[in-house]
Amino acid sequence: MKGFGDNISRQNTKFLKIKDKLTREAQTYQNQGDLNFAAKCYENIIQRGLEDPNVLSNYGVILFQLGYVENAIILFKKSIKKYPNESAFYINLSNIYKLKNDLINSEIFIRKSLQINSKSTISLNNLTSILILKKEFDEAENIAFNSLNINNQNNLAHYNLGIIYANLDRINDSITSFKKAIQFNPEDFETNLNLGAALLKRGDYEESKKYNDIALELNNNSYEAFFNLGQIALYKGDINSAIINLKKSLLNKNDNYIIYRFLGIAQFLNGEECLKNLQKSIEINQEENLSKVIFNVVHSKVINKERENYFETRFQELKHSNPIIFQRSIEKELIDYIYKRNTINLNDYQDPTFGKARGTDYDLFEDNSKILNLVKADLIEKIKDFFDSEVYFIESFFTILEGSSIVKKHNHLDRLDNLKNLNLYKNKYSLVYYIKTGDSNCSKPGFLNFYDPDMKLLPTPGMTVIFPAGRYHSVEYNGKSDRVILGINFYIF
Repeated sequence: MKGFGDNISRQNTKFLKIKDKLTREAQTYQNQGDLNFAAKCYENIIQRGLEDPNVLSNYGVILFQLGYVENAIILFKKSIKKYPNESAFYINLSNIYKLKNDLINSEIFIRKSLQINSKSTISLNNLTSILILKKEFDEAENIAFNSLNINNQNNLAHYNLGIIYANLDRINDSITSFKKAIQFNPEDFETNLNLGAALLKRGDYEESKKYNDIALELNNNSYEAFFNLGQIALYKGDINSAIINLKKSLLNKNDNYIIYRFLGIAQFLNGEECLKNLQKSIEINQEENLSKVIFNVVHSKVINKERENYFETRFQELKHSNPIIFQRSIEKELIDYIYKRNTINLNDYQDPTFGKARGTDYDLFEDNSKILNLVKADLIEKIKDFFDSEVYFIESFFTILEGSSIVKKHNHLDRLDNLKNLNLYKNKYSLVYYIKTGDSNCSKPGFLNFYDPDMKLLPTPGMTVIFPAGRYHSVEYNGKSDRVILGINFYIF
């Protein structure tokens, strides 16, 4: 027995040396980027029965990187059966499913990894990123804070919070979180890029340029950073620099309709041929309306001055006068749809509405609902008849005020609408359609207050109000029954 034991010991030592040699070779090939040779080394180890969790994990990742996605999934699932308490397999499976856009399975496996190790910041950060993709921002925020409670210098948790707040349009909070992430990892490309984008959205052009420049130092092929720099230059009036940066952006991403749109705008403002790039923007994304609006507005300025003068006249007529008001019947199906649809708490967003208020984001009409399509078509026809023009809806939403609520003084123009010499604001209007008006016999019955000049309307069910999108307005309501409106921002040309 003694001799048999000695033979086993020597044999094990021999196998361990072979395994160590193959593992070192595999890791060398992997570090050099030669994934095929690395895979062969790992296959050799597995065929000899010398695998361990690290070998299986590395081999599965390489299979995925080589494009053998299903083989990687099969390997990880087999590895889980053999090593059910190895969280790395669950994390890797979750990552693969996330990259396949299978968020259901991705979430299932990352939560299983947390059952094994509930304090893994890797798993917590990954779960946060999945919830962000699912737009479950409340839970995502809680998970990110859990990760920070374990390690408050965890840059990915701060980064995830920045992404969450950016999605909620809480730009100041987003900037704070991105800056904290950069404290702990100053050379992270994504964080610098997203911080630059958030600062651009807030209008802090110089600081935004700083972080976009850093992003380019970290990745000189970033079309996003060049695009952001192009926007900064455009809004600062440096049109030549805008064109240069937007063209560089297109060199790295020549199928992005938004870049073509902005390049066309910059070329128009510079007196150059611009319609070609605006038309290209429309061709790439024929469902999106803003490029069509800009093409037609620019076309009227360049070619059809008479039409431009018509819209200027209509705008001046409505700028300081009473809004357009008409009645529209209210379908029961529309009310049913609104109350069945998932809504968001508007207090979580950088929204002018707060209090007992919920609603949708600004893409309501993208929901292919029969009743919504009917309402949309009807409203378009009514607007077309009034303005004698084409109509393009840009934003659509509904809001439910369930009690004491305030809609702060605001308008519906953005930075692009106010861009000098493009003057999109003259073609942009807002519509409010009152589906339920709530209580009129209360101290704050929800007057629609307009400013410059001041006036107020007490809406009735079915009332539809149209006014220039640049006109400031507000609402204050404290009734006990619901006030429901459908809002639309649109352009005419």
